[in-house]
Amino acid sequence: MLPKNFRLNSNLIKYVLLNGEIVLKNEFFIIKGVCYESLNNSRFAIIVSKRVAKKSTQRNRIKRLIREWIKRNYILFSPGAYVVIARKYFSQLSN
Repeated sequence: MLPKNFRLNSNLIKYVLLNGEIVLKNEFFIIKGVCYESLNNSRFAIIVSKRVAKKSTQRNRIKRLIREWIKRNYILFSPGAYVVIARKYFSQLSN
């Protein structure tokens, strides 16, 4: 789990989804973000819908993988709010 100071609240998630720009888009996920210089660090939310994986265990695994990717690549993001949306191909990854 991401530390609390790195997580987005629900109001910011809605704002980023409506007003954010696509920062990164590939076959596995889309990252929408809004840069805030007033924030001390980057904040993230992860969305994995039932379209991506039907079983909750699969969705939770995808979230864990994305969280680990965020932890390893955290330095690449400027201070702001980001929403990571998993795509269908992510569930086709093997262990």
